[in-house]
Formats: sequence, C-alpha cells, structure tokens
Amino acid sequence: MSLLRRHHLLGVLLIAGAAAAAGRAKRTTVTSPNDGTVAQRLEEQRQLFLRVLEDERDHLDLVIRMMRTNDARASEERSGTSAPPQPGGSSDSETTAVGSGPRAVLRVAPVSTGSVSGTVSVQGGNAAETFVFVQGLRDKQAHKGRAEVKQVNKQFVPRVSAVARGTLLSFPNLDSVFHNVFSVSPGNTFDLGSYRAGDKPGQATLDTPGVVQVFCNLHSQMSATVLVVPNSMFARVHADGTFKLDNVPLGRRKIAAWTPGAAAPVEGEVEVLADGSARLELALSAHVAGAHTNKFGQPYGSYQE
Repeated sequence: MSLLRRHHLLGVLLIAGAAAAAGRAKRTTVTSPNDGTVAQRLEEQRQLFLRVLEDERDHLDLVIRMMRTNDARASEERSGTSAPPQPGGSSDSETTAVGSGPRAVLRVAPVSTGSVSGTVSVQGGNAAETFVFVQGLRDKQAHKGRAEVKQVNKQFVPRVSAVARGTLLSFPNLDSVFHNVFSVSPGNTFDLGSYRAGDKPGQATLDTPGVVQVFCNLHSQMSATVLVVPNSMFARVHADGTFKLDNVPLGRRKIAAWTPGAAAPVEGEVEVLADGSARLELALSAHVAGAHTNKFGQPYGSYQE
C-alpha cells in the first residue's frame, strides 16, 4: 500500500473512532450523586477529542496535497517540461509556511534551476557582441519585456542587442533630422515612418524568434541587429569569450550561441544539475554583411545623407 493511501486510511479510521467515541459518551448512564459533574466532564473530553481529531485530519489532508504536488513536480522534471523560472528568481531552496497557527507546516521547495557557464570562440567576429540563450523553452514573463534602441548621430545605439520574444522595442530619435526605421526580416517586419527628436518614438513588438535586421530608409549607414530569443534566459558573452547563464531549469538543455554575421546559431547540449554549474564550449564563425537596400528593395539614392 502506498504512503498516500496509508495516510488516507488513517484519516478515515481516526474520524470513525471519533464518531464512535462521541456515540458512547452520549449513551453513558450516570447514576452517582454527581451525575451533572461527570456528564459535563465527559462532554468536555468528547469535544476536546473531536478537536484533536479534526486538527489531525487537516494535517493529513495537507500532507496528502504536498505529496501530490511533489509527485507532479518530479514527473515534470523527469519529462523535461517543468516551467522555467521567472526572471530574477533564485536557484536556492526556499522555505515557505503552509497553513497558519501552531500547526503551520514549513515546506522546503526543491532546487529547480541551475547554471551553465563556458566559453564561446568567435572567428571573424566580436565575442562582446555574442549572445548565448536556452533553446526549446518558453516562459510567459518574456511577453512583458520592454527595450529600446536609440537613434543618435545617425547611428543605432546599441548596434547589437538581444530581447525575449514578445518584447516591445522602442526606437527614440535623438537627432534633429528625420529617421525612418524599418525591417523586412521574416516574422518581424515593420515600418515606423519618419519622425525626429521630440516626436513620439516608433515601436514594434518582436514576436518571432530569430535575427531582425533594422535599417533607416533615409540613411544607408544606419543599421542594427536584434536577436529575438524564445525566452528570458539569455546572456551577453564577455569580451574574453566567457559566459554564464543562471536560472536554467534542471535537466538536459540545449544552449545556443549567436553573433552578428553568423549563418545560424550553434548549439550544444548539457545536463543542468542542482549541485553545480554545467560547462559548455561553443565555436562560431561570422562574415561581413554586404550592402543593404531601402525598404522598397531598391538601392539608396545619391542624395546627401
């Protein structure tokens, strides 16, 4: 018999015992001169016994619920479908009070995330403009992100960035001249029209994971690259090629690396464990992008930019 069924059976037996005891107390015939006092004491004992059994029943119900929750969580982790952590979450165990009063139970939540660290070598590119991210996972919090790419001195700042899918990306213009921000990247096509400093910034929501090439229709030298990743679990690689990803759900995970000019992200697999940091080494090669056209697919004009 499973532990869960034994707990349930114990609760049933306790309640049945309480009912039997209550019935016997009511049927007790008192013949002594202190009939009233004895009956009062029996009633008080019966009420106390019932309260104790009710508390025990509530405690058993709580234990059963906790066991079911832990079983479901363990099943999710074994199948690799556990929900990713919210941004800013901790990878340490957390203690949570369940219930209230003197019978409150302390539940220690199991560690559900770990970290991945390693190096990315970039041939023909810049490691500091490289990003790593977790493939194959999505989280709801990613849809609430906001970010911006500024237009300053006829350049996009930053030139290279990464955002989670669903991020609302704003393009404020800090120049006195007009800019017309656009992209024809599949899944994230937009044209924000012309505006200058002081005007309301154009915005675009990037819903499709992939590389988004951003240009200005008025100034050919302006270009930016935005990597849209499937979740909020991503990090920029340091200039020396090292990286660390925190709050990665436990289990077998695919980690991808990307840099501007790469034909596609490269991937590696690691086993993320709670008792240490998984390590991974990745290698990328990049090429220099060629000239781009305006939003109509035509070469830029010869007018003064």
